[in-house]
This record gives sequence, C-alpha cells and structure tokens, in this order.
Amino acid sequence: MKKIKKYKEIIISLSIIAIVTIIIGINFYINYKKDIKISNEEQISTEEIKIEPNSYYIQNGKLYISYDGKEKIKVPGSFENQKELEKGTYQISLYKTIFTYNTNNKICLVYSDDSGKTWNTIETSKEGTVKYIEFFDQSTGIMYNIEDVAMTLAFGTISKTNNGGITWESVSNGINDTFRLDSEVKFFNENFGFVTIPNNGGSSCELYNTQDGGKTFNKVQVDYIELEDTDLKWNEIYDYYNIPIKTDYSYYLNVGQGADGDYKGGNTIQYNSYDGIMWTISDLH
Repeated sequence: MKKIKKYKEIIISLSIIAIVTIIIGINFYINYKKDIKISNEEQISTEEIKIEPNSYYIQNGKLYISYDGKEKIKVPGSFENQKELEKGTYQISLYKTIFTYNTNNKICLVYSDDSGKTWNTIETSKEGTVKYIEFFDQSTGIMYNIEDVAMTLAFGTISKTNNGGITWESVSNGINDTFRLDSEVKFFNENFGFVTIPNNGGSSCELYNTQDGGKTFNKVQVDYIELEDTDLKWNEIYDYYNIPIKTDYSYYLNVGQGADGDYKGGNTIQYNSYDGIMWTISDLH
C-alpha cells in the first residue's frame, strides 16, 4: 500500500510538472507570435515611411535615422514622449550623430561615430533640457542646456567637450549670468558663436558673439543710416537681431523690427560680413 501511495504521489507530481510546462510553453508561444507580429508590423510600417537623407522620424516612441534616404537605422534611447525634436537639439552627420533625452531629469546623450553602426549612451551630470548641441569633429562639441526658468528668464549653461561627449566643462552661464526663455545659441566652430537675448515680449532682441568658446561675449554692433521720413532713430526701429547664417564665404545677419515694428510694413535689414564681426548693410527688404 505504501508503494502504491508513493507511486501515486510521483505520478501526481509529474502530472503537475507536465501541466506547468505546457502552460509555460503556450505562454511563450503566444508572446513569441505577438513579438513577431509587432516586429513585422513595425517593419512594414517603417518600410512605408519615406525619409530624406540625413534626417529622422519617430514612430511608436522609437527613433529612426537615415543617411542616404534609403536605409533606416534605429537609434537606442527613450523617445516615447516625443513626436518631433526641436531644431538644434540633435545632429546627423557621418562623423558625429547625436541625440539627447532625459532620464530622471539627467541629460542623456546617445551618439554614433561610425554612421550608425554602433551606438554609445552617456548619462551626463547635467540637468534640465538641451536647447542646442553641435559637434565640429568626433571629439569637440558645444552644448547649451536650460536648468530652470523664472518668467522670461532662463538659467542654464553653455558647456564644451573635448572627448566626444563623455564629460562636459561648463563655460558660461549666459549674459550677466542669465539667458532668456527664447534665447538661441549657435556656434560655427568650437570658438566662434552667437547667443540671442530677446526682450520685452519679442519687441527687441540683442545679439552677442564670442570668439573664445563662450568664455566672454561682446554685443554685436552694426552700421546705421540716417532716416529722413521719421523722428525715430535707426536702432530704435531695427532692434531685433537674429542668429546669423553662414555660407561658404560670408555671414548674413537679418535685423528686424520685432513684434511692435510697423515701419515700412515691418521690413528687415540684411547685413553681411566676411568674418562675422564687422557688418555692413547689404540689402533692405
């Protein structure tokens, strides 16, 4: 009797093990099929999306890029809450491709130095939101991030890296230690760059340049013309400075009238410069 009871216990145990194994196998199969279905749906959906060379798109919280407009490369990282990336907050180039996102308010960088073949992810010591990042080679880059805001003031940092983004050194806290909420930053090399300081709800905007990587800034000055059809001075009308644009041989600067300007229909003045320092009027439009 004892042997029969023992055999029954063994049979019951084996039956339970078999049933559990079957259940696990069924769940595994269901999840496997589900993963394949999702993967296939993503692949079909991804193939349908047209993408320009050196651009990106975000689908289902996943970021994809293409260098040639044909091959699509998935970028690792957390982009679930983003539909579109702010201009200037990423870079796609053959020598450096880099994107930013936040984890626990820390700025994370995901980058590739080999055209998307391999990726590295770094959680920096910086907090807040990246508003601008650009590399001039694989090692040297500039980043501008905002950590806090108060009304129209923004408190942040311009930082520099010389080791590909692994570590960042704070260079500047802005003009008089502040930026504005709508400030723009743009560097044309590791030393020469600009920052805008909008004022009065967009009615005016100052422009500053740096020639030492952001350690010091100087206010941009331009030529004036005497106006004969108004009592206002030139610099009282044309007082909204934008970030300059660089071509192969020149810099171009558009100076507008801001949100409150209506002189001659609110026209703008274009200046040009060969070095980005000295500006002359090139066009009134």
